[in-house]
Amino acid sequence: MKTIKRLGIACVLLLMVLPAFGQQDPQYSMYMFNGLALNPAYAGSREAISATFLLRKQWVGIEGAPFTQSLAVHGPSRNERHGFGVQVVNDYLGITHQLWILPSYAYRIPMGAGHLSLGLQAGMLNYQNKWSKVTTGDPDNVLPKTDQSLVLPEVGTGIYYNTQRFFAGVSMPNILKNVYKDKSNPAFQIQAQQVRHIFATTGVVIPLTEDVDFRPSVLFKYAEGAPMQFDLNASVMFKKAFWLGASFRTGDAVLMMAEYVHNYRWRVGYAFDYSISKLNQFNRGSHEVMLGFDFGFAKKRVLSPRFF
Repeated sequence: MKTIKRLGIACVLLLMVLPAFGQQDPQYSMYMFNGLALNPAYAGSREAISATFLLRKQWVGIEGAPFTQSLAVHGPSRNERHGFGVQVVNDYLGITHQLWILPSYAYRIPMGAGHLSLGLQAGMLNYQNKWSKVTTGDPDNVLPKTDQSLVLPEVGTGIYYNTQRFFAGVSMPNILKNVYKDKSNPAFQIQAQQVRHIFATTGVVIPLTEDVDFRPSVLFKYAEGAPMQFDLNASVMFKKAFWLGASFRTGDAVLMMAEYVHNYRWRVGYAFDYSISKLNQFNRGSHEVMLGFDFGFAKKRVLSPRFF
């Protein structure tokens, strides 16, 4: 256990020292059911007021492993030309806590059988390091004696196109490259900088029979200084109510997931990640739970399923 604690502290310090050789933003397995977390242009695309709560516990068995809570609410204007949304994200990694509050706006242009949306989000990030929780075996003169708390601006943009059975989008959730530097501890020189993340998603729903639909999708992720990563997903929907799927995340994990939709309004989902990297000997997998609800403006808006 002491080895794990030291490993967790070392990882946090390493992430702070390096500009970023890894993904800093929270990771989601059920990205196809939580589009606002990746792209502000997704706001309003479900043509109803939609709320999604997601809870993710990553790498069970490793103390201080990532733990994420996410709430996203969005919807269109009555003329469907504008989308509005907000997401609140709590993310924990070791002694580090990040809180995002991100309002978003999308301008939706009718195009063919769907809409092309141009999105923008602007909000804040509260970044904290709980140095007071770090215990070292010997007297330490390097780590700060007080906790760190910074409030930083966040600005992102994206583009998204969707019809009832197809979607594609590209986004950069944070354009700014904030520096995590604590001015209250001038003697402490360890600092890090945010890196830009690029996400690209696409997927299509193919009807196989009257009661069975097939949905392949892919998520491309890139963070400056880190290898590119793909999430490849294939899901099958039965009777417009029950999704069952699997994913492969390159260099990281294989995933199983399921979602149940009741009356085209309520949604509940679960995903399990099994690590295929060297971390698999230290953890018992990752768990993700999703709850969602759509409030239709009018009866016609909830008479057909929303596939993403």
